[in-house]
Amino acid sequence: MIRRSTSTSRSDSRLLRVAAGTWSPPAAAAEQPSVVIVHGAFADGSDWAKVIPLLQAKGIKVTAVQNSLTSLADDVAAAKRAIDNQPGKVVLVGHSWGGTVITEAGAGDKVASLVYVAAFAPDVGQATSDLGKDLPPAPGITKLTVEKFGFASLSPAVLKEDFAQDVPAPHAAVMAATQGPIAVKASGAKTTELPTSHVPQQSRPEDVAKVILDAVAASK
Repeated sequence: MIRRSTSTSRSDSRLLRVAAGTWSPPAAAAEQPSVVIVHGAFADGSDWAKVIPLLQAKGIKVTAVQNSLTSLADDVAAAKRAIDNQPGKVVLVGHSWGGTVITEAGAGDKVASLVYVAAFAPDVGQATSDLGKDLPPAPGITKLTVEKFGFASLSPAVLKEDFAQDVPAPHAAVMAATQGPIAVKASGAKTTELPTSHVPQQSRPEDVAKVILDAVAASK
């Protein structure tokens, strides 16, 4: 499921003046927003490797945040740094745990739209755990491998079976190798539904890119 929450912004009109033999060029069109992507748990920025080129092909500046996955505060800080580094407005995209991050990080004036891709979408200040408290746990969550340093990950078999079941096995193996383990302590919208696993950016990148492009177009 993909959700998009938008706010509108005013864009300058083009102006052409010819007078007394002089010419003034059109005013520059409003700069299109850049895209900042926040990955989820058990992933890193490379999880978006299929979608990013589709956005860049449209001339959009894209930044994939590398979350530490050590705490919500740390991940929000990383997202805010990426947002602040953009020259203008931002479309902020979050997958899975990244949805919680963008809810907190996207409250500033620079963020024009929030796009949730198979993501938690809490209200500001709402605990993510509250969103699924009446639902059974996701199968993969019950099969975490926790190392002695307090970080949890998914085994390659669990990732393939319960996390990315519609992704080819070799690709799922790469995802398992590049996943970001998580610290055990961590924890007006338009909706687009896709028949996918938990990683639509991997199995349906064109569809996910279209939702993000729509958000960019609506945020100028």
